Order: sequence, then structure tokens, then C-alpha cells
Amino acid sequence: MDVKELLYQMFMENELKWPLTFQEVFDKTHKKKGTNQYISDRAREVAELYSQQMTEKYIGEEEPPQLNPEVWVAASGAIKKGYV
Repeated sequence: MDVKELLYQMFMENELKWPLTFQEVFDKTHKKKGTNQYISDRAREVAELYSQQMTEKYIGEEEPPQLNPEVWVAASGAIKKGYV
């Protein structure tokens, strides 16, 4: 998650008075305003792959974690030099 996403998450949690999930923050920062369309095919692919892999990994568990960094890296691709 980058700084923009973290700031957005803090803002929305303050407004809504409940914690957002990682997927909600990603969707809010990677979808066009007023639509349900991702800003790019890559963003859509990453979101779908992450959701699918989390479902497969935590099938049958009552409350899976909000974020699994290993699944996120696998879904979004290898870590690129210079990115945090």
C-alpha cells in the first residue's frame, strides 16, 4: 500500500467510523469516481487475482486476515526496485 492509499484509508475510517478492508481501500483508490470501473486493466487483474488467491488460501476459515503480504506480492507481481 502506498502513502496515498494509507492517507485515504485514515480519512475514510475517520469519516465512516469503522475500519476499511484492504480490498475496499484498493478499490477506492483504483476505480474511477462514480463508476465501478478500474482505472486500468492491470488494476482490475491485480484485484481479481488477489481476491481469488485469498479465497483459495483461506477457504473454510471464518475470519481470514484483511491483508496477506505474500498473496499481495504474488498477485501484483514481483517487487520492483525502488518501490516500497
